[in-house]
Amino acid sequence: MKRLFLSLLVALALSVSAFAMEVPTDTVVQNLNGSQQLIKTYTLPPGTDPQQLIEEPFEQEGYRYTFAEIVKEENQVSDRKHHTETVTLETGTKDLGTILTQLAATLDYDDGTYSGVLTLDHTAIRTEASGYTSLQVTRKVFFWGLLFSLPFIWLNRLDLSLDRFAKPEMLFCILYLGLGASALCFAAWNKAVVLIGSVATNVYIYLMPVITLVASALILREPVTLFSVGAIGLIVLGLWLSQRKNGAQA
Repeated sequence: MKRLFLSLLVALALSVSAFAMEVPTDTVVQNLNGSQQLIKTYTLPPGTDPQQLIEEPFEQEGYRYTFAEIVKEENQVSDRKHHTETVTLETGTKDLGTILTQLAATLDYDDGTYSGVLTLDHTAIRTEASGYTSLQVTRKVFFWGLLFSLPFIWLNRLDLSLDRFAKPEMLFCILYLGLGASALCFAAWNKAVVLIGSVATNVYIYLMPVITLVASALILREPVTLFSVGAIGLIVLGLWLSQRKNGAQA
């Protein structure tokens, strides 16, 4: 039996599959000038040693194959990564046009592995008073609201005795109103203004009646009337029309 040679061609490329290290991506059998050759092509991740692919002599279809050489070809493979950076700028105005002139349209980015150019997304610009977080704004709103409510307690001669809070249901109600329905809602609202802006946030205030009707039906088991369903439909239709109009103008 003739002694034949195995010519092994290795193409290096980026691959996340370890299975490609053991199984050839292509196999070609050819006879070149009387020499029977079996050429195997592998796709390997960067840094893999092709010498590990060398096989012991083997027989196939009446021929005996023996390793001859490795031909390595490196292929450049590109990879992409989405990256976002937040830039904080102090300015004396809330005018978006003025703020845009103070921001760079592009920023060079290079973390040692990925490099590129970051482009400013003007739709993501948010403004807020310097030195105030959404929690601080909520705290100030509650403070001034409570302060201006104190005179009405005296004018309406409200009963300030704490005996009623001895009942668990009364204590739960006041905690729900103070923490859940007031503090948490104000904090969430102010956070939404920071994230998506005051214009987009105010759109969702019209959904409050819809949420109230649905919650009352699910939690309090209140009956849903035809007028309630019609009101919900009108609210949703109005919001859809307003957003559709705004989208067309944009």
